[in-house]
Amino acid sequence: MRRFLLIGFLFCCSLYTSQAEARCDGALYTAENIIKDIGDMDSAIGEDNLVSIKTIGERMARDLLCMSTPAPPMVFATLYRHLGVYYHVMNNPQEGNRWFRSAIEIDPSFEWEPSVLPLDRAERQEFEQQRLIAGAEPDFLEDKIFSLPEGTILYLDGHMISEPSAVEERPHVLLLVQESSKNVEARYLIDGNNFPEVLLTEGSVNQEDAQKVEDDLLAVKQVYRMRPAIKTPLLISSAVTLTAAASMYGVTTKTNASFYEKGKTYDEYKSIQRTNNNLVIGSVVSLVIGVGTGYTGALIDAPASPGGYWVPPKVGSFLW
Repeated sequence: MRRFLLIGFLFCCSLYTSQAEARCDGALYTAENIIKDIGDMDSAIGEDNLVSIKTIGERMARDLLCMSTPAPPMVFATLYRHLGVYYHVMNNPQEGNRWFRSAIEIDPSFEWEPSVLPLDRAERQEFEQQRLIAGAEPDFLEDKIFSLPEGTILYLDGHMISEPSAVEERPHVLLLVQESSKNVEARYLIDGNNFPEVLLTEGSVNQEDAQKVEDDLLAVKQVYRMRPAIKTPLLISSAVTLTAAASMYGVTTKTNASFYEKGKTYDEYKSIQRTNNNLVIGSVVSLVIGVGTGYTGALIDAPASPGGYWVPPKVGSFLW
């Protein structure tokens, strides 16, 4: 289930949309591609296929900044773990461990499946070592606040942020996003809390305002579900159709018994046979229609399945 850079992308620091997309050759890292890359990388790691790990890892590294909308944090965590393995395979353990720390920061409870990365593999052992030091606190930039274009917000590793604060000694993906459409306006790969100067201005964070912003971000919104008008008629139709199917099938017990009674003419037998068979066919058709109608009625306003991957709004895809 999954997907994401050439080592050369590490020098990129402040790329606006046109620059970032030129770097991406006009192609965006869609949710479908990300999911495919993640699944393929899981398989490659499990098989210890170094050629595939290098190929997929290079693509992940190259395309990591090319999302058109921000992915959820858990997707970033998965990509970062895979990049960690990739850099270890590329004999760059220092960079691999930096990505491991970023992944653990987002998803500290993650455990590798033994079938994917067994305990005796060097990459797994390095990952577990990084777990011991990954729990550092974010560092704030002193006397700096964000100064963003109107209508934009920032996402760091999939989390919305309001202050220039990030954990040091690890990479982070920073996305400047249109608040309304969630389209990415600018993309940055930053080291620690080295936020681009273009997004900063002199100032200090008012702690009360900061707490209010954090509370707003974490607040649980009350969601009202509206029952679609068609739902009830579909469920009622399903019940009626299933009842009719059961009734028709019930009648076949009588026609079936009548067929085996003695003393009937050939034409009478044929008539009973046709009636019985038509009832059986009718009951099966009604059953299929009833089940389908009921299934549609039950799911018509059901919440999306929690599959763990996101489908971003109208991107030539997923966001991601």
